[in-house]
Amino acid sequence: MQKRLVENKRSIAIIIALAILLITALGDIFIHRLQQTLSTNTVEIDRLFDSFLESGEQELIVQGSDKENRIAVVPITGVIGAKSGGILQEESVVNQLELVLDDQSVRGILLVIDSPGGTVYESARIWQKIKEIQEKRAIPIYSSMGSVAASGGYYVAAPSDKIFASEETITGSIGVIADYVNISELEEKLGIKHEVIKSGEFKDIGSMSREMSEEERQINQKQVDEFFDKFIQVIADGREMTKEETLDLADGRVYTGKQALENGLIDATGYYEDALNQLINDLSLIDPEVYQTV
Repeated sequence: MQKRLVENKRSIAIIIALAILLITALGDIFIHRLQQTLSTNTVEIDRLFDSFLESGEQELIVQGSDKENRIAVVPITGVIGAKSGGILQEESVVNQLELVLDDQSVRGILLVIDSPGGTVYESARIWQKIKEIQEKRAIPIYSSMGSVAASGGYYVAAPSDKIFASEETITGSIGVIADYVNISELEEKLGIKHEVIKSGEFKDIGSMSREMSEEERQINQKQVDEFFDKFIQVIADGREMTKEETLDLADGRVYTGKQALENGLIDATGYYEDALNQLINDLSLIDPEVYQTV
C-alpha cells in the first residue's frame, strides 16, 4: 500500500512537471503570436517593407516630392532586443537613425512605435542615438504610438519633442523586472539533484534548483533599482517632470492613451497620420518627401 502511494505521488509529480513544460511551451507560442500581431499592426508602409528589401532600394518613399526637405519615418516594432532574420531589432533601428543623422536633407523624424518593451541595454542604446541626433542636428523628433508602446517602448519615446497615441493605445508600464523561477521542491520529488562547481559564491545566482539567499536578493534588487533610476531620469528629462511626479506614475501599471494624456506622458491623442501631419505643419513644409529607411 505504501509503495503504491509513493508511486502515485511520483506519477503526480511527473504530471505536474509535464504540465509546467506544456505551459512554458504555450507561453512561448503566445509571445511569438503577440510579436507577430504587433508586427502587423503598425502603419501601412510596413507592408511594403519586404518588397523594397528584395529590390535593393535604400529608401521607401511614402509621400511627397520635395527632396530637399524630408521627413524620416523610423519604425520601432516588436520586442526591443529580439532578433529578426538574424539581426537584432535594436541594431536595425540604430543603423536607420545613423543614416538620418548624416542626411542633411532630413528636417524631422517620426518614430512609429509598436512595442511592448524589451531589454534594458537595447532600449538604452536606441534612446542614446535619439539624444545624439537631437544634440547634433537639433531637428524635431515626434513619436506615434501604435497598439502598444510600453516599458522599453515608452523609454525610447520619452525624449521625443511630441508624443502621439490613440486613446486605445496601451503605454506606460514604467519599471524594471527580473523574474526567477525556483523548482527545487519539484526536482526533489522527481529525485533530481544538482551538483554545482563554481568559481565564486554568486556565480549561480538565480539558479532554479535552490532558494535565493537574502544576499543574492539584495544584489539583484540593487541592479533593478539602478536601471529603474535611469528609467525615471529619462522620463523626467524627456517630459520635463520632476522625479517625484515621474515616480507617482512609475508603479509598473499600464495606461490607455487617454490616461497617458491626462498624466502628461503624451502630448496628444491621434494616429500615425495625425502625428505626421502635425510634424509637417510645425516645420511649415509644403510637400516634403516622407520616407522610411530600409
